[in-house]
Amino acid sequence: MKVVGVKFRDQGRFCDYDSTGFTLKERDIVVVDTERGPELAFVARMPMERDPQHYTKPLRKVIRLADQHGLTAVLVPPVRVDPREGKLVSVWMLLAANLLSRSSAPLARIAEDVGYQTDTAFSRAFRREYGARRQAGR
Repeated sequence: MKVVGVKFRDQGRFCDYDSTGFTLKERDIVVVDTERGPELAFVARMPMERDPQHYTKPLRKVIRLADQHGLTAVLVPPVRVDPREGKLVSVWMLLAANLLSRSSAPLARIAEDVGYQTDTAFSRAFRREYGARRQAGR
């Protein structure tokens, strides 16, 4: 079975989830099955093969990779988000990094999807979050 370590916050412990059937990499945002229902988490430890006997209880599963529409349904619509507030910026910037690397959408469209009015403001915030100019696979 493929096991991935996820975190629900930037700090805290890893939680192992069964990611069989998914191709995941670090910092991907996923929807996982928890005791309280589906929740967002990010992949903090690369997937690895583990024997199911290693665990005392069956592992909960990764439900799906989160997309922009799933995030806005769980969080807040992007037009009402101030991306510079608190932890929310990390989730939106992770989504932006995923969109930049996995889609061919123009930068202005991705900036709008994650709550910025201009691509210039988005670029500044993205550089501030990641510390350097990052092309994210483009």
